[in-house]
Amino acid sequence: MQNRAETTSRRRYAIAAPRLDRQGQITAFSQPTVTVTIQTTYGPGVSGEAVSGYGRGTTATDVSAGQTTLRFHEGSHGQDYLDYLSTNPPPTLQATVGMTIAEFRQAQQEYQQAFEAYFQAMDQASLHQTDCVGTTIDQATGSQVCPTP
Repeated sequence: MQNRAETTSRRRYAIAAPRLDRQGQITAFSQPTVTVTIQTTYGPGVSGEAVSGYGRGTTATDVSAGQTTLRFHEGSHGQDYLDYLSTNPPPTLQATVGMTIAEFRQAQQEYQQAFEAYFQAMDQASLHQTDCVGTTIDQATGSQVCPTP
């Protein structure tokens, strides 16, 4: 974290064991409980009041509004995550009453894949909305993460 800041989202889910009848079929189940923790970390010697080097904080609108700090940039990632979570419902467990436990386990595996894809899409949305505007991360670092127009 030397000389940089980072906003991340830690995400996890928990799936309660389903209820089964004597034949091993699902009689009841709950949707997964999803927990997301959004956190900004500033490395040693880095201040939130530093000027943003790329992305949000460098657009003409941000500059004219005086919103040029690293804190504003990282806060934009946090807001991106909150906006994504509120406008894109997370995946649901595609299980049904009457499934066998083997079918339920398969549904759990499919849920895990959908969960990972959902949060990868959230990360990509934030990258594009916060790092690939104004002076882009690509321009500032020589990387190639922003989509080409």
